[in-house]
Amino acid sequence: MSRLFRPMGSLLKMSRLSRPVSNTQTITLQKIKIGPPPRGGSGIQRIVMAGRRIAGIGLVAFGCYSIYATLVLVPLLRALEDAVEAVPETKDDEEAEDTILFLPLPLTTTKLDPQPYSGKDPEWLEFVRIAKDKELQKDVRTDITNMALDAALGSTLLTAKCGKDLRLRRSWIDLDYPYMAPPEYEQFGILVTPDIIAYASRPVDSATAQMTERALWPKPVALATWALTTTLVKESASDVARFFGLDINLSTQTPSSPTPSSSPGPLPTSSTGQSAEIQKALQRIRQQATKRPEEVKDPSALASAAQESPSDASSPSAAAAPSSPGPGDKKAGQQPRNESLIDESKVRSLLGSAALTAFYKKLAENWKPIREDPPRGCIAVSGLVELETSKSWVVLDVFGWYNPKTKSVDKKSMWVALRRLQHKRQAPIR
Repeated sequence: MSRLFRPMGSLLKMSRLSRPVSNTQTITLQKIKIGPPPRGGSGIQRIVMAGRRIAGIGLVAFGCYSIYATLVLVPLLRALEDAVEAVPETKDDEEAEDTILFLPLPLTTTKLDPQPYSGKDPEWLEFVRIAKDKELQKDVRTDITNMALDAALGSTLLTAKCGKDLRLRRSWIDLDYPYMAPPEYEQFGILVTPDIIAYASRPVDSATAQMTERALWPKPVALATWALTTTLVKESASDVARFFGLDINLSTQTPSSPTPSSSPGPLPTSSTGQSAEIQKALQRIRQQATKRPEEVKDPSALASAAQESPSDASSPSAAAAPSSPGPGDKKAGQQPRNESLIDESKVRSLLGSAALTAFYKKLAENWKPIREDPPRGCIAVSGLVELETSKSWVVLDVFGWYNPKTKSVDKKSMWVALRRLQHKRQAPIR
């Protein structure tokens, strides 16, 4: 039946292919591949393809924006509306304008360039007045000198080494009038008022800006961590090389304790200056050390033998002997409570003393305390303050800012550092 419905064209083609071919003719077969049209088609096709791409990109962008608006913008706007509604209403228009909400955005804090003072600024006119007032300058020098003395008395390390009888000997204090105002900082964010919601900026104090920058870019901690990692890698490489016999340093290896023999070794002769009682005590200690634990009848024999000889009281074996707990002591299973969150001994045993020392050293080199910038219109006060005690002389570096508005030295931006320490009496080292 299938042959009856076969088209005649195919039958004719088959009949043509079935004809005999002479040996002198060559048959060439070509493959036909069905695929998309070439890129270099007509202009209409290229316009259609570009339109499809643009439409696809637009749909993807619209979908991403819809998801972002649904998950981020809508909850944020609702929170802003709730915050605005929670603000109490005031009758006064000026108070209503001051009642605002500012949401700072991260990584938007910028430092503005300091502006120079002009001859008509009130700060510069105040500088001129203070430069002519000699009594005020003397009071400023006295105030900052007394503050340096109080800081030295409050230092436990300095008083422990020099004594607590610190007194002022002399000082060299200068007043400098700056040409430039201190730098200012500003931060951008979302400003919410009863009328508008806008993108605005507001000034930020220098301490907050510096603390934020240190939290986001902890350069001292990063350098200290790099030093720690470098030390650990060097130690690991040295251990691997020592394992394969490439780098063996005998001076760094701790000598292994010799295996105790069955008979005690010879005791030192009397020519070493030891008495017969000390030799007997050493003999008993060595006999107890050569026995096995189950053969020792009196475990406190080592401690009692060490107590008999006063010369061995400071030896490591005597100090390591455990003492029996008294009736008021804690139980054997209890341990003292550790108040610190991280046990430094465990960290040191895990990382090694060399790596931890490198970390602390690098951190101390790069870590600097945050010092706030002085207010606008302050005068720089700096110099040396020499103190004296019964034991030594102390020279301090002092730097601060005098604020004419408050008529005092700004304590937040002041710092005192030790420059020189000289003892009055010196003994030779050897």
